[in-house]
Amino acid sequence: MFLVCGLVTIALGVLVLVFLPDNPMKSKLPTSSKTRAIERLRENKTGVENKSFKIKQMWEALTDYRVIILCILFMLSSEVNGAMGNYQATLIKSFGYTSKQSALFSIPLGLLGLISIMIVTYIAGRFGQRLLVITCICPIAITGSAMTAYVPVRGAKLAGIFLLELVPITPLIYTVAVANINALILMSFAVGNIIGPLTFTGNTVPKYIPAKIAIMASFSCVMITALTLRTILLWENRRRDKCGLREHAANSDFMNMTDRKNDKFR
Repeated sequence: MFLVCGLVTIALGVLVLVFLPDNPMKSKLPTSSKTRAIERLRENKTGVENKSFKIKQMWEALTDYRVIILCILFMLSSEVNGAMGNYQATLIKSFGYTSKQSALFSIPLGLLGLISIMIVTYIAGRFGQRLLVITCICPIAITGSAMTAYVPVRGAKLAGIFLLELVPITPLIYTVAVANINALILMSFAVGNIIGPLTFTGNTVPKYIPAKIAIMASFSCVMITALTLRTILLWENRRRDKCGLREHAANSDFMNMTDRKNDKFR
């Protein structure tokens, strides 16, 4: 399965590289559509494209405390992703189900995960409160991981796995990240996915209590970190609003300014 998914990913990556334009100006869209796409980028305050490398901007990204917190947040969520993605069927089997039953449970779990992603991301986008949504749904996952670790009833343990699928925090956290720190986010994603499976050790078979505690702790840290980041961002936005906006040149949204330099960035 992993080989098939890997090959499909590579094939799709090649197609995207060949056919997907880097920015609206290079696309084959009509001029009116290009203009609308560029104006949408103006609203995001992200600019279109600038390939000039500036050491000051790199250093600013590496030392920005908001970037560091966001990377920690993504690494914590990826730790859960790595653990559950690789050992979900193993956990279900440890509850007393057969290998075939454990594999079949992946069908409703996958469907539940898909539906929860659509619902949660819609709510977060509709109200513009992604970090708050992450904070609010984490207790569901904490409850689910605690059920898998400490409730003796097999059905309740399985219900805990379903509760974990109700919390799609990784897609939500990824939407918080902006393109200029995408490389750091992907590094955090890789580190988290490496750490996650390592919590399942041979000497803890079949209950894997340390791994379940690690999942519960990760969700708890995600909740605290998301709430901390949200508080910091609210404080920063209010500080900028209180200080007022400095005058910028026309089309300053496309002048390759970082969010620290661009007071209009929110």
